[in-house]
Amino acid sequence: MSCRTVRPWLHVAAEQLSEPDRLVLEEHLQVCERCREERAQLALVRRVGGTLPVAPIAHTYTGAGL
Repeated sequence: MSCRTVRPWLHVAAEQLSEPDRLVLEEHLQVCERCREERAQLALVRRVGGTLPVAPIAHTYTGAGL
């Protein structure tokens, strides 16, 4: 399988993929260091991003401003 095929799955948690897609991704990651590294970097971004505080949303929207 090519990097181009699995690239859309690199950011997705394995349990969120269908079984066939997960197996294809796992097989590809066994032989492709570049995709393994990218997946690890994306996982780090997800972990770090999950620790950031979320600012409250101001409820002052008044429409399209027309």
